[in-house]
Amino acid sequence: MVKKEGKIKKHGEKEADIIEENKIQDSQDEKKVKEGIKKRQNRQIKIAVILMTVALGIIILTPVFYGYFFTKFDYINLEFQKTKLGQINFYSTRIPLVANAPEEGHLITNKEVVGYYSINFRSDPRKLESIKLNLDFNNSDEIGFVNINTAYISLDPEMKKCDDTSIALINFAGFLRDFAGLDLKSATSDENTSIELKIPYVTCKNRKSNTIINIRSGNETKIEKTGENCYELTYKDCEIIPVTEKLNLLVLEGYMKYFEEKKGWLDWLFS
Repeated sequence: MVKKEGKIKKHGEKEADIIEENKIQDSQDEKKVKEGIKKRQNRQIKIAVILMTVALGIIILTPVFYGYFFTKFDYINLEFQKTKLGQINFYSTRIPLVANAPEEGHLITNKEVVGYYSINFRSDPRKLESIKLNLDFNNSDEIGFVNINTAYISLDPEMKKCDDTSIALINFAGFLRDFAGLDLKSATSDENTSIELKIPYVTCKNRKSNTIINIRSGNETKIEKTGENCYELTYKDCEIIPVTEKLNLLVLEGYMKYFEEKKGWLDWLFS
C-alpha cells in the first residue's frame, strides 16, 4: 500500500508540474497577446494623431495656398488681390510711389518708396492680354503723355451706349488725373456735336500738341496709337471697361519697369 501511495504522489506531482507549466505558458501567451494588442493600439493612435495633424494642417494651410494661388497673383511687377463684392470681382493692387524720377538705368528699391497709389480693376489684368494693340507709331511702342498741356478724352457721339460707360469713364479719368498727373478735360471728336453741346472739338489733327485719347465703338476691341500723343480706344460688345483698363495697365507696365523685380516666396524657394 505504501508503494502504491508513493506512485500516486509522484504522478500527482507530475500533473501539478504540467499544470504549472501550462499556466506559465498561458501567462506568457497572454502577455504576448496583450503586448501585440498594445502595439497595434499604439500604432493606431500614432496613425490617428498623424491623420489629425495632416487634417489640421490642410484646414490651416488651405486658405493660405488658396489665397496665394487663386486670389493673389503677380503681374507686370505688381501684386494683385482678387476680392468679390456681391457678384462683382475686383482686382486690387498698390502702386509704389517715389519722390523723384529715377536716373537712367537705375532700378528703384523698396527703400526709395514713399507711398502707394491704390487702384481697383474690374477686369482680370491677365485676361486683358487678348486685346489687340497697335502702338508702333514712329518706332515707339510705349505709352507717352504730354503733361505740360491739357489732355483730352474725346468721345465719339455715335459710340454705343452701355451700362458700364459711366463707370468706365469715371475710373479711367480718375487714373489719368490722379496717377498720370494729366490736366484732363472731356471733348468730342465730332464738330457738330461740339457746337451743339458747347464742348471742345478735339482730334489728333487739330490738337497735335496735346495728349488725346479718342474713344469709340466698333467691330473689334483694340488700342491704337494714331499720333505722337494720340490714342484711339475702340470697343465692341460694350467692352469699354476692359479697353480703358488695358490702357491703364500699359501705363503701369512702363512705370513698373523702373522698379526692382519683386520676388514671391516660390521664387526665393527655387532661386
